[in-house]
Amino acid sequence: MSKEPMTAEDVADLQDAVRALKDGRVPPDKRAQYAEALKKTYAQMMEEMDPPEENSHLGQALASAGMGIADYAGGLVRTPVMAALAALAGRGDTVHVQDFKDAANPLKPAPSSGEWLERMGVPPGKSLSDAIPGLYSETGDEWTKFKKGGFMDPTARGAAGAGLDMALSPGGLSVVKALRSAPANTMTAVERQAALAELRNAAIRDSAKKKFIKGFMSAVQDPAAALQGGMGRKLYESALTTADLDAMKNGGRAASEVLRENNAWGGDRSLLEQSKLIRAKKAAEIRDIVDSANTEGLTVPRKDIRMPTTEYLLEQSNVPGQKIPAQRAWNTVSREFSEMPRDKTQLNLDDLLQLKDTYQGKAASTGGYSDVPAAAGAQRPVLTEARKKEAEILAKAYATQAKTARSAAENLLDSASPGAGGEMWSRNRDIGSMIAAEKALDANARSKSWYSGEWRHAARVPAIRTGVGLLLDKTAPATSNLLRSSLLENYGKDIRQLSPWEQLQLEMQGLGGNQQ
Repeated sequence: MSKEPMTAEDVADLQDAVRALKDGRVPPDKRAQYAEALKKTYAQMMEEMDPPEENSHLGQALASAGMGIADYAGGLVRTPVMAALAALAGRGDTVHVQDFKDAANPLKPAPSSGEWLERMGVPPGKSLSDAIPGLYSETGDEWTKFKKGGFMDPTARGAAGAGLDMALSPGGLSVVKALRSAPANTMTAVERQAALAELRNAAIRDSAKKKFIKGFMSAVQDPAAALQGGMGRKLYESALTTADLDAMKNGGRAASEVLRENNAWGGDRSLLEQSKLIRAKKAAEIRDIVDSANTEGLTVPRKDIRMPTTEYLLEQSNVPGQKIPAQRAWNTVSREFSEMPRDKTQLNLDDLLQLKDTYQGKAASTGGYSDVPAAAGAQRPVLTEARKKEAEILAKAYATQAKTARSAAENLLDSASPGAGGEMWSRNRDIGSMIAAEKALDANARSKSWYSGEWRHAARVPAIRTGVGLLLDKTAPATSNLLRSSLLENYGKDIRQLSPWEQLQLEMQGLGGNQQ
């Protein structure tokens, strides 16, 4: 025998009866009897009638899908935690199978923390309009005022729910994890070394494929934060295109990445000065690493440090038309190398670091880390082509010598303390990126090519690009969490397409009714 569908009026009457019980409209001495009568009525109606037919709306479906995607990772984390809290609070009857189905569905948002608190009987509490009444009006039509009870008028329960939403998300959990792991000095030396033993292979591990996977996972966890952060990083990088190219040509990280990690922003001149400060900071860290390692008795043959530069110069001398420039560069490098340090066939760690710093400086000043040598070429057009080529070869020879000394120092340090070489390598890489970038930053600071004198070109100013880009990148997780939590708190039930029938089912379950 077919059953008639329940009408919307029947559902509304039951909902009103349930809410009368929850709102305190039923005398306390009648509440138990009233609730029992509701359960019996509900059960009888379920036996005699089918659930009402519901019409789907495209707009609601799209809103649900959008919020579901944005909150998917957060819902997976939040739902079991809040369900457990509800059970611990003695409100296990408010936990529904549908909650976990919604959490598992990427096209449907899970219940917000605020909704969970409501189910557990937490009162709304005072709203922000109670604390600051001057900012609100009944309609919110005034330019300077918000609507009382609206989106911008959270209750105490709503604020607590939003806080829980932010905390119970992959982004929030990562913050907690970072805070817990912040005191690195609690690690033992052995643990620290083991953790960093493979650091020198980071460039290989952090390939384009790995970066793509990392970016994809970030987008899955928090699409809004990934989008905002990506926009911020792209804007930041747009102010440092040349610097990035120079840095990466020499095997370093993008200069924008190093500067952004160190919260640097401003115009080219300001970034140039901040780059130097970053180099000094990294150099001090290297000094600490060196001082903490016992390298006594460990040396490297002097000829091994000279060999790569020798091979490079011999290679250049075999290029047609470059024999004489290469020979002159050879003479310069040989003379300088013999003086630093003198009369030593074996070089210790301090010797290697001295060589690295010296030749790194020579390479930077002569254009060894850029396409245009500073010792000749563009700055001295009157020089012959041979002299220009000599300057170019010499600059690259300096860069080769610096790289060889640096690698040898890292290897020697690793021999004394496994992992310490990797620590030095990561900092040397960043120093190299900054040195390579400073040439471009200095050139940009001198040219002011971005300046047009027109306000419509203000967005091209490096200070604006780096400042806004850094702000977008750093605030992305917080902004995304706050927006998502606010939407969930204010529109969660509607977005999840809770029909009057579905809402009635949940409310009856809160009374101990049976859901079918």
